[in-house]
Amino acid sequence: MSEAATDHVRPWQMGMRMYSVTEELAQAWEEFMLAVILGLRQRGWSEALQIDRSVDDLSSFWVAPNLLLGQTCGYPLVTSLRERTHVLGTPEFTFPHCAGTHYASLFLAREDSGLQSLQDLRGRRIAMNGMDSHSGMNALRHSVAPLAHTGRFFGALQLTGGHRESLQAVQSGAADATCVDCVHYGFALRDAPERVAGLRLLHVTATAPGLPFIASRHLGQAQLQDLRQVLFALPAARPDLAARLAIRSIRPMSLADYQPILDMEREAIEAGYPALA
Repeated sequence: MSEAATDHVRPWQMGMRMYSVTEELAQAWEEFMLAVILGLRQRGWSEALQIDRSVDDLSSFWVAPNLLLGQTCGYPLVTSLRERTHVLGTPEFTFPHCAGTHYASLFLAREDSGLQSLQDLRGRRIAMNGMDSHSGMNALRHSVAPLAHTGRFFGALQLTGGHRESLQAVQSGAADATCVDCVHYGFALRDAPERVAGLRLLHVTATAPGLPFIASRHLGQAQLQDLRQVLFALPAARPDLAARLAIRSIRPMSLADYQPILDMEREAIEAGYPALA
């Protein structure tokens, strides 16, 4: 191994949950991690490297001292994780509404709802995956902030715990609309179209840096360099796998590159809409 680590809990752990939209995609992400392990072995890594298939608490997983490779949302990255993790790089996805390493969120409603624009959502029920999500909360808040009156816009908020559940809430009529990550939507449309059946696009949010790959700060600089080089080379080395994961490339990114996410939060606050309501 290129540099010994003396202060981490072995073995090094890897886990990918953010875009495991279907079981087949979860298997593809596992193949992605196995390819990373192979690349590190070829660079002389001899320590135990393990894939965690049962990540339940992502917030704890992201800050684990033995995290070798994970993926987080940009909003936690610039808030709770900003001094607690290394940014490795960010995938460039091939789906519509992705622009390089940036992505947008999509406001969706039922085709038969009669809703045509963001303004039509005033007083309606919105489903969202979680309060710590950029795509489901921060981008949503930024979009509707100019339309809010005295800090209010929606009639009701429904926290679902995930984009898939938000889509189901709209399909079932439990919510009038939702705002979901365009990459999640792209995977669902391609691999599980029934999950977005009967829904129509209302609005596309401003773009922001996409979900970064991260690692523990317990990794040394030489280890980080190895890991980054393996990641950056993987799409060209495994074009078949990259196509299954809709990845065009993986680009170097830093924490500073994620400032646009905080800018969107600041703009919503300055517009008098600090919290979804």
